[in-house]
Amino acid sequence: MRHLSHLIATIVNVTLAFLTILAAYSGLVNPQQWGAPAVFAMTFPYLVGAMLVLMIVDIWWYRRMVLVVVVTLFIVGRPLLAWCPLNFSPLSIDRTPYTHTFTLMTYNVFGLVDWQTDSVTPPLNPTLQAILSTDADIVVMQELRGLKKAGRKDKISPQLVDSVYARYPYHSNQTDALGIFSKYPFKSVSYDVKKMPTFEIEGYQIELPGEVKLTLVNVHLQSIGLTNSDRKLYRDMTDRLPNRTELKEVRHDLISKLTHAYRLRAEQAEEVRRVLDGIEGDLILCGDFNDIPLSYAQRTIMGADMRDAYRQAGLGLGISYHADRLYFRIDHILYRGNLQPLTMSRRTFQTSDHYPMVATFAY
Repeated sequence: MRHLSHLIATIVNVTLAFLTILAAYSGLVNPQQWGAPAVFAMTFPYLVGAMLVLMIVDIWWYRRMVLVVVVTLFIVGRPLLAWCPLNFSPLSIDRTPYTHTFTLMTYNVFGLVDWQTDSVTPPLNPTLQAILSTDADIVVMQELRGLKKAGRKDKISPQLVDSVYARYPYHSNQTDALGIFSKYPFKSVSYDVKKMPTFEIEGYQIELPGEVKLTLVNVHLQSIGLTNSDRKLYRDMTDRLPNRTELKEVRHDLISKLTHAYRLRAEQAEEVRRVLDGIEGDLILCGDFNDIPLSYAQRTIMGADMRDAYRQAGLGLGISYHADRLYFRIDHILYRGNLQPLTMSRRTFQTSDHYPMVATFAY
């Protein structure tokens, strides 16, 4: 009986270890060639959690298997720290080479409509109030409607618009998708990219204090495109074990939509990377990637020269999307050049289905 229990423990540990390693590196596979690994990569943090629970069980059940868990965590160490960095003292970074700092917020603002109620109940628009309260030097937004196009139910009064523009005298909202508020002067830049659904990109050449020029690129990559019925199906499945019909719907609807979105984002990421290759000097790219850390899209955009600010200065999972029980960090800030992220954190304003991400850079 004891030998049987040890055999079962071995099979469980080795199988889970294999799946965890597979999920950790699934982002290396191009979804345009094979979409399944990209979807499977979303399970990585949950598999790591299962490994940690299993390690506790192993200590009690079969201690020899603890070594399997430890080796697995070592193998997936780099992806794990990309998902969940442990920068407990980011402010201890040596600032000697740098003389200035600025704060940057990236925020999918959900059309400036209150996500919780579909209508704004406070006297003034809570999303804009959240932006003003954060007081970042530069705010880049996705899914932004022009302030002058907003309706009365959005509670965007002329006085509130004046307050925003007084705080941020330099601003742009060329499309209904992307926008920027800035305390520093800038020039907008457009890029010649392939037109694709929900793919938006625009740039800004910002003049920072100290006569330093920074190129900031704002992006929104392909959304998953789930319908209300898709979301309901997913919520129902997370409440209880799914039946055969629901599993069939997941395979034919949810998984296929996820795979299709991953393929489009891979193509869009290649377009973004082509844009970055044509930019010289200090550069930050940020926005709503609609994709997880170390996905194929993020890897493609980062290339060999871009770094992830959250990996360098964040702490914990930093979940930025919190709707429909899909809890992932899909809003990212990447950088290169004479820049050093000092801190990066998530703010927990509940007015959008995304949380804003705020980073402080030294330069």
